[in-house]
Amino acid sequence: MPQKAYGFKCMNPQVGVDWTVAPAKSGANRNADPGFRFTQSGLRLLLNPFARVPVCGLIAHYNMAAPPAGPDRLPATMLAVLRKSLLVRGFINTEFAAEHFSAFLRTVSAGLADGRIRYREDITDGLENAPAVLMGVLEGRNFGKALVRVGASTSS
Repeated sequence: MPQKAYGFKCMNPQVGVDWTVAPAKSGANRNADPGFRFTQSGLRLLLNPFARVPVCGLIAHYNMAAPPAGPDRLPATMLAVLRKSLLVRGFINTEFAAEHFSAFLRTVSAGLADGRIRYREDITDGLENAPAVLMGVLEGRNFGKALVRVGASTSS
């Protein structure tokens, strides 16, 4: 599980989780910000009053031509926002890049150097595979950075 490999107490894998039971079993803190998947009915029910809900990482939905299949959860979600006085805010990295970039580079570089920060790359060989890799990113099939290697590897 990525949680163990990367040191997370719990994480939201986005798909295939019944959030009506998963947080209690995973050790998730009900006071923690749950992330952008709160529109799923189970997780929405677990939010505390005045919870803060960051919204980010919706790349899989950028080019949707129609609403997703299934029930329209927007009315129930907005009702939860109203009844529980939730604070919902979208985050785009460009909002903060200029102000925090140099501090980010210092902090992350140090974390990479001493092993506190680890990363994973999904590498696919061949430019001819680039369209399939991009579709995989848009559909959420990769874990970590998706890369397409177009030349011979120079590392040993």
